[in-house]
Amino acid sequence: MTPGPFVGPRPFEEGDHGTFFGRWREVHDLADLWKTCRVTVLHGASGVGKTSLLHAGLFPRLAADRNGIVTLRQGETPEQLALRAQEASSALPPREPSRAGPGVLLALDRPPRVYREDGLHERGFAAGLATALAPLTDVHLVVSVRTDRLAEAVELGRALGVEPELFSLGPLSRASALDAVTKPPSLFGVDFEPGVAGRLVDDLAAGEQTVAPLLLQVVCKLLWDALPKGERTIRAELLPDVELALSVHCVEVLDEITAAHGLPTCEIGSWLRDSFLAPDDRTVAIPCASPSVRFDGSVMRTIENRQLLKVVLHEDVPHYELQHRRLADALRRLGEGDPGVDDGEPAERLRAARAALADGEPRVARRNAEVAAKQAKGPDKTRIRAEAQFLLGDVFSAEGDWQEAVHRYQGSQNLYGLARDFRAIGLGLAAEGRARLAQGDTTGAVEVFRAALNRLPGESEVFIGLARALLGKGQWPVALTVLEAVPPQQVAVPEVHRIRGEILADVGDAEEALRTLNRLPGRALPPVRAARALALARLGRSADARAELDGLGPLVSGADGPALFRLARAHRILGEIQAAVGFAERAHDATGPAMLPHQRDMGMFGPSLSGGGGE
Repeated sequence: MTPGPFVGPRPFEEGDHGTFFGRWREVHDLADLWKTCRVTVLHGASGVGKTSLLHAGLFPRLAADRNGIVTLRQGETPEQLALRAQEASSALPPREPSRAGPGVLLALDRPPRVYREDGLHERGFAAGLATALAPLTDVHLVVSVRTDRLAEAVELGRALGVEPELFSLGPLSRASALDAVTKPPSLFGVDFEPGVAGRLVDDLAAGEQTVAPLLLQVVCKLLWDALPKGERTIRAELLPDVELALSVHCVEVLDEITAAHGLPTCEIGSWLRDSFLAPDDRTVAIPCASPSVRFDGSVMRTIENRQLLKVVLHEDVPHYELQHRRLADALRRLGEGDPGVDDGEPAERLRAARAALADGEPRVARRNAEVAAKQAKGPDKTRIRAEAQFLLGDVFSAEGDWQEAVHRYQGSQNLYGLARDFRAIGLGLAAEGRARLAQGDTTGAVEVFRAALNRLPGESEVFIGLARALLGKGQWPVALTVLEAVPPQQVAVPEVHRIRGEILADVGDAEEALRTLNRLPGRALPPVRAARALALARLGRSADARAELDGLGPLVSGADGPALFRLARAHRILGEIQAAVGFAERAHDATGPAMLPHQRDMGMFGPSLSGGGGE
């Protein structure tokens, strides 16, 4: 969060909502659409402010009405995302009849992480999300995409069985731009001299009827930073030169991009001038697939994300063009010999790293985080170094390099110790535990999660992580004991009931398994239904078990060994041997996740570990 009225080129965050002006109508209309539509697609050009509208506008608006907010995390599966949405739903206070409607907003922002260019991952994600969210009727989605990727977002909505409602976001109107210029500084006791704000907006609009939000924030941030100390009135002579402000912005961004990708300092700037500036002062667009696009997809996405270029459709063909025509003059000013600027503040580098990781660009995130760690010198920057190491752990986790992720999380713990932030140490331990578990180091994961519990005794996620690690070691009785020790205020977390109920179904305590699983809110997800079917079959409730199994097989992921094991056991108890063998073979080969040790110890058709229950 920027300590001032303007955020500059970065998107607004939730903590900036107090200075977020100019989008009141859009926030109101988008909130209304969310209430009435299962899936809403927010679309617009890159840089138009979609992320800011969500985080600083819609999220605070809905949170004030006591709605739950869930956003997609890096590397999260549809099932994990749905479980968090389910938890958010169960944590909501009782709603009055007059406030009927959805209770949880599930926001998918920065969808390049979801949709891959080969088209494979997006369909898998869409199908998985549709299955996982089907029972959660009080969860409504808002999907934010660039307009050139609108068709992919519509496909995601259709996978959920609905035709999405579309919400197009454009630049700021002149009146909205005036609000965005004048109201934030007034909160800090600074006002514009009469007529001066209008002059600035006209300069930003440059003869058009609208103003680009990015342009406004870049120029106004420069204006605020250059304001003399103690000045309470912004006069005409204090207004910055818009072209000069954009030139400074371009130098900073180009320097950051080339440093992040290890390119020569002037290479991207030279290419932008050669490719997009015509000799007669016009700007041109080039097809995204053109041979003249000399950089790989990672670099091009970074150039887009830093708001120098945008993708537009010309006769249904994606083209790159400058984000704003005012950038043309700024690029012309730079020239080949212009000096660069410093690498920026470490906190800005860290923010860029987080944005890159959210965009599915771990290589860019790594470079920025490493630069932030290097720049953050001195005891007053210890926290930034700690956050950089933690983020690098997230980067290596996203890349599947679990050993390096463990090393980085450990480094963050040491630095947080120097900063005496004991909660952050606990979070670092929990992250290390998850990485060790993914690595297959269940013994190490158990030790680390136990240490995390000492720092975070009230965090259900740590109890859940420890229970999963113990299950990975085959210690299911201890895992049950851990889950039963979850603090009372956290017992309502659905994942606690889910894991406990699934273990009990496996080991033969069918009645308690059903009681536990029935505490889950809403219609159960497919893996939970598999556990319910097994418990019902064990109790001899064949009709109920078959009703639970009806159509369930295709909904369970082919890589989910524990759930496939339960389907095989349930069908075996019901005497449906052919179906049982089919699911048993799939369970044996599954790796995402594989069957649990206690399941393998039981054998696919052997007795329960507790010796009871219907077989």
